[in-house]
Amino acid sequence: KDKAKKDKAKKEKAKKDKAKKDKAKKDKAKKDKAKKEKAKKDKAKKDKAKKDKAKKEKAKKDKAKKDKAKKEKAKKEKAEREKERQLQEQREVEEAHQRDQTQAYSAIGALVGRIGAKVRENWNKPPGTMTGLETVISVKVKRTGEVVSVKVVKSSGNDYFDQSAENAVYKASPLPFPDEPRYYEFIKEFNFKFVPDGD
Repeated sequence: KDKAKKDKAKKEKAKKDKAKKDKAKKDKAKKDKAKKEKAKKDKAKKDKAKKDKAKKEKAKKDKAKKDKAKKEKAKKEKAEREKERQLQEQREVEEAHQRDQTQAYSAIGALVGRIGAKVRENWNKPPGTMTGLETVISVKVKRTGEVVSVKVVKSSGNDYFDQSAENAVYKASPLPFPDEPRYYEFIKEFNFKFVPDGD
């Protein structure tokens, strides 16, 4: 009876030990599985964070690239607009200059008759025959028409006649001259043909 009792106790102990071992094995397996799953989740989390970071950085870089391109485009467009504006301004200045020049020549041209008449009034005819003689004189004037200098640029072939023409221009000073100040730079020196008989 004791032996049977002992055997039974031994079996039960073995059973309990096995159950304990099995439980420990299961617990370990469960722990290992949980550990693995946690590691897997952590890795996935890290990978996602890494991907998200890379995505954000890429987006940041792309935005910076786009912003830079946008700025450069705006800068280029601004520079082109400025260049165009300057060219337009230059064109306008040149056109105004051309207009002033044309108007200045027209204005002095309109006064040539009056200038000629005033010079003839102040001309002292030198001795000898002067018929058919003419001379071209370069005249420098102030804004008021006051004569600064006189120079024969195309001689009549008669020195007395040329000299008398020069003297007449000086004596006729101030000459009729356009009032518009803008014209002065174009006509402060002009050529004038002196013909005594008014032809």
